[in-house]
Order: sequence, then C-alpha cells, then structure tokens
Amino acid sequence: MRRLAFPLALLCAAAGVLVSLELVGVHVRAHFGGGGDTGLCAAAAGFSCEATSLSAFSEVAGLPIAVLGAGFYAAILVLLPLHRLKPAAFPAVPGVISLASLGAVGYSLVLFAASVFVIGKACPY
Repeated sequence: MRRLAFPLALLCAAAGVLVSLELVGVHVRAHFGGGGDTGLCAAAAGFSCEATSLSAFSEVAGLPIAVLGAGFYAAILVLLPLHRLKPAAFPAVPGVISLASLGAVGYSLVLFAASVFVIGKACPY
C-alpha cells in the first residue's frame, strides 16, 4: 500500500492543478464575459459555478481562490518528488504538506457552507 501512496499523491495533486485552472477559467468568464454554467456546473438546480465565482467568497485580496489552489497543488507536485529523491534534505515536507492540507480542507468546508447557506448554490468542483 505504501508503494501506491507516492503516485497516488502526485495524481491527486495533478488533478487539483487541473481543476483549479478550470475554476480560474470559470472565474474569468464570469467576471469578464462569456460566463454561464455548462457541463457539471449546470448538472443540477443547486449547482452554479458562475454564482459562486461572482460572490465575495471567491476572492482573497482580489485574487481568485482557484489561483491559490493551483499554486498549492503545484507546490505539492514540486515538493513530493524533492522529498522522495532527497528525504534528508527535505525532511519537513510530509509534515508541511499534511498541515497545509488540513488547513485547505478546513477552508474548503467553510467555503462550501458559505456556498450553500449564503449564496444558495454550490460549485460541484
């Protein structure tokens, strides 16, 4: 099982980058034209990536949260192989990633609650 942990973590981080970049695109289209929900974002009445992208919760200091997410996952894609290749040189990487991931999950739960209870729509991504 431990042999699968590294490639699975890399796969999850790569998926995180791709989803984050898709959400950056949704944010840009919602704010600068060409918006509208399509695909998974329009799959159910309670879904709207555009509505969540237009809310005050979608940015931190003017920066879309999805950009922060893309950076977070990209950092994981860089840090994990560094630790794997030279664990003695990067001993704190697993702890840093674990702690940062807990923070990211907590922040995601806050955003989900804001989506459902304040905005009234949720983005399925």
